[in-house]
Amino acid sequence: AAVFLVHENATDVTGAGDAFWSGVITGILNGHSTLDSVRAGQVIAEIKLKQLGPISVMPSWHQIIEESKTIQYSTC
Repeated sequence: AAVFLVHENATDVTGAGDAFWSGVITGILNGHSTLDSVRAGQVIAEIKLKQLGPISVMPSWHQIIEESKTIQYSTC
């Protein structure tokens, strides 16, 4: 599957990869599919990209999963 990224201006890219992988790993450890875990990672990375410095307010895991359901993807 391919996950489509929404082009947005990034404020700070430092830590975005770590944020992404934290979502992927958390999703997998909580029994979510690989695709759902990647989408959760994308949501967290997007939160990080919009902020300068560390993430100051993190939404709940439930909110992250709900937001991730809005991400479009296609099968390859």
